[in-house]
Amino acid sequence: MLELRPTCEHCNIPLPPDSREARICSYECTFCAACVDHIDSLVLYYRG
Repeated sequence: MLELRPTCEHCNIPLPPDSREARICSYECTFCAACVDHIDSLVLYYRG
């Protein structure tokens, strides 16, 4: 099971477990819906 983080990893907005704004990827990164709309800038999280 994937683990949801308590805040967006990009903007740090609180994301409670029942939030409809929380988004999680297969790498268990958690973002808010607004940050996911700007996913191009979030691609840096997956480069390594």
